[in-house]
Amino acid sequence: MKKLHIIIAITLILQGLPVLLIAQQNDMEDNNKIAAKVTDELGVPIEDVTITVVEDKNDQVNVAFGAQSKRRIVGAVSNIRMDDYKNIFNRRSFWTLVNAESLGNFSATDVRGAGSIILIDGLVRDGSIANLSDMLNVDEIEEITVLKDATSKMLYGALADKGIIMIKTRRGEANKRKMNFTYESGIGVPISYPNYLKAADYMILYNEALKNDGQPGKYSYDDIENTRNGIDPVKYPDVDYYRNKKLLNSLKPQQQFQGEFTGGTSTAQYYLNLDYTNIQSLLKEGEGDKQSTNRFNVHGAVDVHVTDFIQVTLDGTAIFNANHGPSWKNQNFWTQTTSERVNAYPPLIPIDRIRSEDAYLVDEARSQHSIINDAYLVGGSSGFTQNNWQNLYGDLYLGGYASTMDRLMNVNIGIDVDLKSIAKGLSYRTYFGTDHYNRYTTSQKNEYAVYIPETGNEGSIQIAKEGNNNFVGNQTMTGVNFCRRYGWTNILGYDRKFSGNNELSVELTSIYYTYKENNTIYTDRNMNFGFRSNYMNNKRYVAEYSSAYIGASHLKDGNRWGYAQAWGLAWIATEEDLLKNIDNLDYLKFKASFGNTKSDRSDGYTGYHLFENTYSAGSAYNYGDNAGSNAIMIRNSGNNPNLSFTQNNQFNAGFETSLLGDKIFVETNYFNNLRYDMVERLTSSYPAYWGGDNFIPSDNYGRWREQGIEAGINFRQKFGEFTLDASLNAIWTSTKILRTNEDDYGPGMGYRQSVGKSVWSVWGLQADGLYTQAEIDQINDPRTNVVYSTYGIVRAGDIKYLDLNKDGKVDDNDITVIGSSHPTSAYSFTINTSWRNFNLWAYINAQLGRKTVDGSTAVNDYYWITGEKKYPAHLLERWTSDNPDVNAAYPRLTVSEIGNNYRNSTFWVSDKSYFSMPAIQLTYTFDEHIASALAMKKVMIFLRAENLFKVGPNADILQLNVGSEPQMRWYYIGIKAQF
Repeated sequence: MKKLHIIIAITLILQGLPVLLIAQQNDMEDNNKIAAKVTDELGVPIEDVTITVVEDKNDQVNVAFGAQSKRRIVGAVSNIRMDDYKNIFNRRSFWTLVNAESLGNFSATDVRGAGSIILIDGLVRDGSIANLSDMLNVDEIEEITVLKDATSKMLYGALADKGIIMIKTRRGEANKRKMNFTYESGIGVPISYPNYLKAADYMILYNEALKNDGQPGKYSYDDIENTRNGIDPVKYPDVDYYRNKKLLNSLKPQQQFQGEFTGGTSTAQYYLNLDYTNIQSLLKEGEGDKQSTNRFNVHGAVDVHVTDFIQVTLDGTAIFNANHGPSWKNQNFWTQTTSERVNAYPPLIPIDRIRSEDAYLVDEARSQHSIINDAYLVGGSSGFTQNNWQNLYGDLYLGGYASTMDRLMNVNIGIDVDLKSIAKGLSYRTYFGTDHYNRYTTSQKNEYAVYIPETGNEGSIQIAKEGNNNFVGNQTMTGVNFCRRYGWTNILGYDRKFSGNNELSVELTSIYYTYKENNTIYTDRNMNFGFRSNYMNNKRYVAEYSSAYIGASHLKDGNRWGYAQAWGLAWIATEEDLLKNIDNLDYLKFKASFGNTKSDRSDGYTGYHLFENTYSAGSAYNYGDNAGSNAIMIRNSGNNPNLSFTQNNQFNAGFETSLLGDKIFVETNYFNNLRYDMVERLTSSYPAYWGGDNFIPSDNYGRWREQGIEAGINFRQKFGEFTLDASLNAIWTSTKILRTNEDDYGPGMGYRQSVGKSVWSVWGLQADGLYTQAEIDQINDPRTNVVYSTYGIVRAGDIKYLDLNKDGKVDDNDITVIGSSHPTSAYSFTINTSWRNFNLWAYINAQLGRKTVDGSTAVNDYYWITGEKKYPAHLLERWTSDNPDVNAAYPRLTVSEIGNNYRNSTFWVSDKSYFSMPAIQLTYTFDEHIASALAMKKVMIFLRAENLFKVGPNADILQLNVGSEPQMRWYYIGIKAQF
């Protein structure tokens, strides 16, 4: 930015007298002092007055182990000041803002496609069991910084392999007493449920599947028609847990109350945040109606200036999260309702239809309080308890309850020492933090009987009891989990501004943390020492060097320490005489950095003893005429004492510019990372006679290239009473495997090699429509020589695949890249507008390039249908013998012949690109006189909607949850008051 010589003329009250302050900023050694002349109104000088200029906080960015002026940053750093959103977006979670406003993110925690490590107040606070970042509310946070290049991340040592998201929590401010209260109420509306066929249609299609496999049908025409016409729901059950709404509410309520208190004096400051959140359930029967989650957060911080050179900081968080709901026998509601056949059994049997001969069973159930709503017994079918089935009504009304309690507490203490008495600009800070998380479930798990109905011609029901009612009434404790974390950081810093506009900052740092979970043998440890030096000359030339001496807990003695380093340069071109007076060019900065990071935190380090032979106990063998026995020792992996760090050469180059009187700000970065010495087991490099995989060691072998461009533009303009602030961020990336452990497939089979392909590649077969009966006849004719499938029985209507290597058969040698598990580009657009007392903030995002298989992983049962599983509605577009369309959307139905069709192929791949609006909020701030009449400084109301829409070629798939609670479209109304 252009250099300004500021002249100030202010009338103020000093020592009880009106005075005139005339000050001019000069280029002095100490730039936070200004030359000033203070006189009274008659022009008589007043002596012994010190004028101090406080540096603009908006120019400071939280970086590793401190803060830095924006112009001195040589790398790729994005920051979000939460005060900018405090009154325009009030969502409890802050991750929406990270995804919306941070440049270079594919998702909130996916930085440049490499993932992220989350640090809170300088320490890693997230683990596999509990994530503190998910439990903080947005008002507890002062600033979020995303570190993306080697120079900005280097001081965190082994953690610098990924992006780093730094969260700085709030602290008190001297002489600024504030009280803020927020209340909001919201409702969630389910976007979609799985769409299953009614029972009659299921029965028809199941008969068809049996016929396709050469088997006789199971259901008669009369049974199907009686089921379709609803003749008797007990004899002909047709259960739909989603459409009839008997078990589900149409809305999911949520409410939150938060209080925030801050203040203090110049000696001591405090901050306190209290938060209560209640979330209800979609279930509305039995214990499901009582299901809820209640969370209470307390976060406090105190800063005390013990002396004029020592400050002590103390803060802590306590979070109590209680969830109460049904005690599920096996699966919960959402998993059970996506796997249980629609006609498996009647869930409820009306007691008024039970024949008199079985009245004793009804009386017994009544005495045992196992009749539901005083009208029904719990239904079942033969083998119900033996097969470990469950009845959802039985679970909800009779199965008992489960109450889960999460408790997380952390305490942090820091000491800041100003060592200016030793050397001007010298300081020291030490910070220690500890987290304690516990989780347990207290439950009463009851056993309940089910009743198997047999319906007579006259409509009466004969029942047979299966199992017993056992309502024990005592509690059990299960699901006990805990984790413990300790962290300690130190920083010795030197920060000086010298004559001639030379600015130098130097830091020596250390970080150490441990993490321990229950049921784990080892405590995870991380330690490194760091050094950073940043020098700026004449406010235009910046140079930085940073390094880390890294300790690795996954490597052998002698290899456990590594040295990593990075360099960076920046040039503020608008400080040059040639550019500083160009109209409409306010700021132009070029920057570049390069560094080598080392880590033992990547995916390849799956254990703590990869560098040595590992063994496990196998089955027993006998000796001495069976007089004794010992366990067989099984070798799991070979040793490699030379195993070392995974390394990453990270290059970043970019520019930042501000135009038209700071109305437009643009930042662009190009990054190119070479990740090498990645840990892999070289199973394809050793001959089988070595003993197989159990004798093969891990090695530093793999090599990847990751590169991309991120660009962001922000526009700010005021038009009378209307203000517009809009931002557009975009990122494009590509990855390539340069070397990996794999077989050499030889000439003509380059499509099979991973080398040269994307790291995110999805592999499978290339589909070529569906088989015709004529093609099947040719395959089965020994006189013909046609391509055939090696994946089991193939019939007309099955998926046909391409024989890529032209060897006359389809097998794993024909597998190639068919999609991408990760998007290749992402875009986010935010708009913040205000007019008079109204403010509108909206966020839109989009992703392109992700193409994945429908049917893999947890949702197999919805796309890859086997056996007697429920049939979704999309099966209506299947291939049939009556409509043998080779381009049908679904292959022939089958009960057991699944080998050929249900495997990764282009037939099941769909484009997951989308365009969506994750959030929008409208806020109205009442006039000051209204707030004053209510004894408030400010009062506002807001309306917010989240997950408002998502469009794309397969948005219905993206918005459908199978086996879990549905995705929600949320609507909120709230009020916020400041005192």
